[in-house]
Amino acid sequence: MTADAKMGWRLHQNQMIGWVKERKPYEKVVGLAEVMADVVAQFPESAWTGL
Repeated sequence: MTADAKMGWRLHQNQMIGWVKERKPYEKVVGLAEVMADVVAQFPESAWTGL
């Protein structure tokens, strides 16, 4: 998913941090945020609660 969006991401504790290399118009940023939300949805709940 993130490869298609041309973005990087990493987990830091219970947060997901994403970035892009070039400037993006607002619509593209919203699209990238939606892709990140889809990626986050694939993780089990225990990934975010530390269980």
